[in-house]
Amino acid sequence: MSNITYSGSTGKLSWTAPTDNLRYAVYCIPKDYQSRRGVFFSPENLVGFTYTNSCKVPIKQNYTYAVAVVDRYGNEFPPVVRDAARTVLSVPQLLIPADGALQLVPSSFSWSPAKGVDSWLVQFATDAAFTHLIESYETADTTFFTGKVARITDGGTYWWRIIARGANADEVVSPARAFTAKMFSVLSPAKSEKEVSLAPLLRCDSVESESVRYTFEVSTSVQMRTEDIVYKVETAVPRLQMPDSVLAQITTYYVRCTAEYGAVRIVSEISSFRTLALPVPVPEILQPSDREVIRNTELHVSWQSQNAQSFRVELSTVESFAPRNTKVRNVDAYTYETTFTNVAEGNWFLRVRASSVDGWVTSPVLSVTMEKPTALAEQESFAWYVSEGVIVSEKALPYVLYNLLGVPVLKGTTAVGVTSLPALEGVFVLQVGQNKKKIVL
Repeated sequence: MSNITYSGSTGKLSWTAPTDNLRYAVYCIPKDYQSRRGVFFSPENLVGFTYTNSCKVPIKQNYTYAVAVVDRYGNEFPPVVRDAARTVLSVPQLLIPADGALQLVPSSFSWSPAKGVDSWLVQFATDAAFTHLIESYETADTTFFTGKVARITDGGTYWWRIIARGANADEVVSPARAFTAKMFSVLSPAKSEKEVSLAPLLRCDSVESESVRYTFEVSTSVQMRTEDIVYKVETAVPRLQMPDSVLAQITTYYVRCTAEYGAVRIVSEISSFRTLALPVPVPEILQPSDREVIRNTELHVSWQSQNAQSFRVELSTVESFAPRNTKVRNVDAYTYETTFTNVAEGNWFLRVRASSVDGWVTSPVLSVTMEKPTALAEQESFAWYVSEGVIVSEKALPYVLYNLLGVPVLKGTTAVGVTSLPALEGVFVLQVGQNKKKIVL
């Protein structure tokens, strides 16, 4: 293709076609951008396609025009820019991986940038002559993530190369390199493993490089959506011991690991595992106490920490807990408290149910009486404060000291005057009567 001409009065661009029955891509680009990489790769500068050797183009000052041949398979050849001299591109230099490497995949392959190159065509094949291509991908970047190549399999040997493309220049092909694929994988827990501990050891393939950063992610969904990830930690080693109180029992989780070093990023396949079932005891309600009279419109319920998939707290006006007469709070595992608001005056029945593999395990039923708050009750609720490890109270009030996981560590009744707290260190939540405060001991 040659002799690109432009008529400023009519806005007509025309050129000499190398042969008949060709399709062309036409570009309109700022003259100052002509030497920038990716300018012909970007759709922002594309005017459109035509099957003739002329077309109408926008009339713009300080712009130039280019035309590229597009074959019937959609492959676009390097563009020819109007009134621009021919150039010669240098041979592309491949960087990672080295020739003959055992390469963890999917990972980032990279090569050196080069002057005059607008884009690169990355090719993968099962033979050195590239007669059996499995992928051909055009990019303006100098890296390519092999996760886009679905036909690379564990243990297979492949060849890769890149083809440099630039305006007014012939394509230049790099030397080919071979590599053997090793799928980067999560090793522990094993894929689809069952009866996994609630605090498992996460382990993946080790990357032989300096300054590798591994990121483990555990999710409740195979899509690994941000809102579904329950655990994500970066570490310098390819293993990580998960803490307690993160995973629920009898639950399927999905895990993946990402390794990063330099410009290389490797992402494992997503693996799944299912946690074991633990014995679920009968829930023990700590607050309120049976037959307690509460002068408030809120009812705070807490129970002893224990194994369970989840909890269901039910408050009902009838002892049969008929659905129409029952308020329900669903609580996740590792949370051992909840609060009912706007509770009407009268007698109420309360129970806590823990989910297990065999169904619900239900606590004994307690009854409480809710009464309208009085001025005296309000005074009792607030007539106390904490100072230097002691509770100073004008009334004898029940109190509970919780750690930040919501687990009670101390219960009792305040004296009228000063009540000493034990020699503990840390941040706690102290509830006296129906009111809570965060304190530091």
